[in-house]
Amino acid sequence: MEVAMADQDQWHFCGKCFGMFYFGDQQAHRGLCPAGGGHQAFGFNFVLSHDVPEGPGTQQEWRFCQNCFVMFYNGDQGGNKGLCPAGGGHQMFGFNFVLSHDVPEGPGTQQEWRFCQNCFVMFYNGDQGGNKGLCPAGGGHQMFGDNFVLPHLPEFLQWPSLSLQTVSIEGEGQFVEVSGAEFTSGSTARINYDLEFSDGGPTTHTISEDDVTVAGDRSFIDRIPVSDSNLTHVDVKGSDTVTGTEVTASLPAGG
Repeated sequence: MEVAMADQDQWHFCGKCFGMFYFGDQQAHRGLCPAGGGHQAFGFNFVLSHDVPEGPGTQQEWRFCQNCFVMFYNGDQGGNKGLCPAGGGHQMFGFNFVLSHDVPEGPGTQQEWRFCQNCFVMFYNGDQGGNKGLCPAGGGHQMFGDNFVLPHLPEFLQWPSLSLQTVSIEGEGQFVEVSGAEFTSGSTARINYDLEFSDGGPTTHTISEDDVTVAGDRSFIDRIPVSDSNLTHVDVKGSDTVTGTEVTASLPAGG
């Protein structure tokens, strides 16, 4: 599908709170997630219609919140704006989105997007394990009303992953090799690491970070030098600097 003049793409599922948020900010702001920090994009790139007439099977007054970047419902007759993690109600800005509901799901669409009656956010209710995400009101989101069926582009943004192993390279020494997959191609991945050493006495740590370039196949390899043979444990956090997604991995020595 193509993005028409009355459509906007770059709406994504947040893997932390399960809400739909805008991922297209030119300054790479990710809004404010109730789980802390910015939202983390995952899955389909949704393309949503705006400023078109409301008709049977559609609902208008879905809006972008300029404080937390989510899609929220602004049509409550009592003026309720829901609950924003920035405090108070959501604050609308920009387009008036008109979204389809209670129609058959087909290729290029996804159902089970729902209104949360506690925070007024559009959230994904289709997790097979029953996870309802995280609502600013506390606990998981609580659905109410229509089952929205939303169009998306074919590409699917996978969740990044890390794997660790210790390697010895002749003439160079020992390293912790960090392999990353499904990071944003051509971007920078930030690797924060904590190497723990113990020879039976006091435990010591080497804590630092590396910036590595992600290849076109969305992967990278980073080798962290190990200067002490008494390595006992490794903790690594990898951050996709484009999506804001963070993943972690750990390794016992010799793993």
